[in-house]
Amino acid sequence: MTVIFYKRLKKFSRYSVLIFIGLILYSCANTNQSKQELESLKHRLDNIQRAQVDLSVRVEELNNKLFVLGNKIDTNSKNIKEMQSMAIPVEPPEELKVVKVVPSPEKPEVLKTGKALENEKTEKEVGASKPETLYQIGYTLYKAGKKNRARRAFNKFIKTFPRHNLADNAIYWLGETYYSENDYFMALNQFKRVVRDYHNENKAPDALLKVALCYIELGNKTKAKEALDKLIDEYPASDAANTGKNKLMELGR
Repeated sequence: MTVIFYKRLKKFSRYSVLIFIGLILYSCANTNQSKQELESLKHRLDNIQRAQVDLSVRVEELNNKLFVLGNKIDTNSKNIKEMQSMAIPVEPPEELKVVKVVPSPEKPEVLKTGKALENEKTEKEVGASKPETLYQIGYTLYKAGKKNRARRAFNKFIKTFPRHNLADNAIYWLGETYYSENDYFMALNQFKRVVRDYHNENKAPDALLKVALCYIELGNKTKAKEALDKLIDEYPASDAANTGKNKLMELGR
């Protein structure tokens, strides 16, 4: 009986040892798996943190670019406003205004020649009531090479507004219409008129220089030198006087 019990006890002990060893191995296996899972989670966490850092850097760069762009927009808006504030409205010449022409039913329509149409257009231009408008029309026509129409506008201005502060300018440019066509005698009369009647006005030095140039073109160097000497003496600080000095040297002074 004792021997049988001993054998059974020994057999049970052997099973217990095997079970114990199995539990230990199972526990070790679970520990290794947990370690692997923990390493995996740690690796994923590191990746997430690096992605967050990269995202933060990109957001910061975008914020900087938006800030710079905003400054440029503000600067451009300010420049546009300044340019708009400096813009000077210009009244269009009378020749550009639309005029509705209604033919008279009582008179038959007459075909007009080119010269007649030109004269009619000039009459409308010189009919401007404002002196500044009339002067601007004359100057614009001169610059456009329409010398005859420019002369009519300037003559109308001079006759109507002889005391206006642009009168000396009008006479000067009237002289230029002749000078540009090599009509130096007519140009000389207009330039001398500026010097005589508007001695203290801004166009007097330029007109006196033109007097000398007209004399040169007419072959009278003595009169030209006299005009240049007068220009340098009476208007020494003017640009025309500097030009006059050079012209005197060319004449062999």
